Order: sequence, then structure tokens, then C-alpha cells
Amino acid sequence: DQMNLLAAHVTAPAFTDEADARYRRRLKAWYPTHDASPNSVVAKKVPRLIRSGDARYGYEDLESLLAPKIDDVRSWVNPQFENGLIEITVVGDVEKQAVIDQVARTFGALDQRPDAKQMRPAARQLAFPAGRAEPVKYYHRGNDDQAIVRVYWPAPDASERRDKYRMSVLRSIFRNALTDELRERMGATYSPGAGAFSNDLFDGYGYIFANVTVDPAKADIVRDAVSKVGETLSEGAIKEDDFRRAVQPIVKDLESTLENNSYWMNVLRDAQTSGHGLADFRVREKTYRGMTLAEVNALAKSTFKRGDALSVYVLPKPE
Repeated sequence: DQMNLLAAHVTAPAFTDEADARYRRRLKAWYPTHDASPNSVVAKKVPRLIRSGDARYGYEDLESLLAPKIDDVRSWVNPQFENGLIEITVVGDVEKQAVIDQVARTFGALDQRPDAKQMRPAARQLAFPAGRAEPVKYYHRGNDDQAIVRVYWPAPDASERRDKYRMSVLRSIFRNALTDELRERMGATYSPGAGAFSNDLFDGYGYIFANVTVDPAKADIVRDAVSKVGETLSEGAIKEDDFRRAVQPIVKDLESTLENNSYWMNVLRDAQTSGHGLADFRVREKTYRGMTLAEVNALAKSTFKRGDALSVYVLPKPE
């Protein structure tokens, strides 16, 4: 049934006026809430900011969202439905022959299609913006006692696959250090988060960042504390205990991830074309188990550079 449904969507896509009208009604109902909280403003503004204004990320005003017409969508996507590469991945408790039979009956009955992805080098170009001394400020219309402080640093891409996993450990160390600084030393009740992005699709592009929900009056203090943590890590301050505290839970969870369908979908979804997920999988366990403190300290030194940081405040909108 699932293969029937998927094949029907591909071979007989519906671009109905009813669906178009429903989409536009939903957008018009939702858009007035786009700045109702700090997080919603982050979702709108920050993705584009940290990619040097690339318009594929974030979004603008309601008119720009409504501008594409249904005919524009049809002319854009129909060529892919009609002749685009199809890659099918199935994970779970299923018999291999049953999958082969059902794919052959549905997608396998279509005319032959390309067996390689179309290369788009220009679409793979992203640039992290230059560091700034002053924060970029945005405003929300939510509670006036809430603000968000984010601090970003550019980071290596994942062209060296092991860097993806080293960055995961560095992110954990960074988060732990932020918690120690903000909650233990400063006595604040903030619960800082940390995130990182790196893959091998965008050459030379990656980042690591801190996210803290704060009292608006404390935004500068928190930003300075976050920056201090980054600078300290860049100076080789990560200790063996810090490293073990971050890497051991990851190593402990390696086996459990192998029982997760979502994990295998990520590994296998491009296995027949680019094979990036499989390549990552093949080095994952060895990288985590063999990782050293020296490697992570070197990554921290190259990442948390003074002057490269970009900070963002999302503050209550002034009256």
C-alpha cells in the first residue's frame, strides 16, 4: 500500500486550486505570529544571517511567501516527477525479497530514469559572515522578560569525515563548559544549549554556536560569558576529565543507535548515489573510540578564534 501511494504521488501529482487556496489560508493565519516569540524570530532571521544573506534560508514578508503561484510550482517540480532520479530506501523489519517485489511492481515499472544526481556546484556554495564586535539585534513581540542570546563561530566542514564526530564531542564539551560558567560560577538559572553544523556538501562551511534564553537586561553579560568560554577552550584548556565526560556517553550509546530505524534511514538514504551516509557510518565508531584529547583541543583552537564570533540578540520589541 505504501509503494502504491508513493508511486501515485510521483506519476499523478495533483496541483489543485483547492490545495493552493488551503495553503494560502494557512500562511495568512500563521504569519501574524511569526514574531510572537524569540524562537520564532530566530527561525526567520538567523538562518539567512549566518549564511551571508543566502535567500534559500529563512524567509521574508508574507507577500514573498505568497508570490509563487501554483503554475510556478508545477513547472518547477513536474520535470523531476516525470524524469528525475528516484532513490528508494526501506528500513525496518521487512523481508528483502518483499521489498524488491513491491518496488519492481511500482517504481520499477516506470520508464528508465537517470541513475546519477545532477551536479549543481553553485548551489553548494555557502559563506559564513565576518565576525562582528557588536551583536546583530532582532526583536520579538512576546513576553518582555525573555530574550535569546546566540554566539556563533565558523567551523570546519566535514570533508574530513572524522571532523564531523570530533565536532560533536567539542559541542558537548562546549555545552558542559557553558553550564559550568553560567550556572555554577555566575549563579544564573539559565540552561544553555550548544549546536554545530558540518557536512561534506558545502565546501568550507560549518559553525558551532551557543544558545541561551536570558533576561533582556543580562544579554551583554551572558554574551561576554559565552565568548569567554569559547576563548578559554581555544587556549587548550580542555582537560582529560572534560573530554571523557563528553565522549563516554556518546560511545556508550553507539550500540543503541543501531537499533533505531531513523538512524539507519540517515545512513542509507543516499547509499545508491553519493553514499555519504555509509561513508560516515564506516568511520563513526572507530573515530569515537580512538579520539584523543589532543585532537579535540586542536579543533577548539582552530574554531573558537577571537574576532571570528558573530553574536545575535533577539529582544522584546520596544514600545
